[in-house]
Amino acid sequence: MGPALTTVLMDTHSHWSMLNGTITLVKHSPQSQVLDGL
Repeated sequence: MGPALTTVLMDTHSHWSMLNGTITLVKHSPQSQVLDGL
């Protein structure tokens, strides 16, 4: 497992963390009832 692969995994993890944070914010927003149907 080279350093490049480790960097990719860490970048992917931080990307998913941001994505999950965005989804959480959206779910708590007034439009949440719209997204609940997804």
